[in-house]
Amino acid sequence: MKKLILPIIATMIVAISSCKDDVDYTPFENTMKDSIFAAYPTSVGSVRLHATDKTDLRIVLGGQKLYATPPQDRQKMADDLGKMAIRIFGKDSYLRTGVLVLTKNEQNTEDSPADGISTKIDIEALKK
Repeated sequence: MKKLILPIIATMIVAISSCKDDVDYTPFENTMKDSIFAAYPTSVGSVRLHATDKTDLRIVLGGQKLYATPPQDRQKMADDLGKMAIRIFGKDSYLRTGVLVLTKNEQNTEDSPADGISTKIDIEALKK
């Protein structure tokens, strides 16, 4: 009987601890896409957004104006989008890092466009 109880308890612990992984980020991703279009109505032609493993946020924005943004302004935009992600996904989300990728292609459908310019987003630091 003892040999049967231990595996059952172990299974229950694993099942309970994995429940937090059942959070679906799709509604948050859709809200963030809408918010990006609202925040940059004349600059953004396309938005691709995905949270990989619920810890790493990848934001790909297509727009010629954005692509020409100077590096210091790109970092400010990345930080602003990181703060937006914290508001939308919540401070208790699993998001830790991210990357903002800008491309000239306003009809972009790729996560890693060939002409993409990447800027890191330190979501963990922005949560503090």
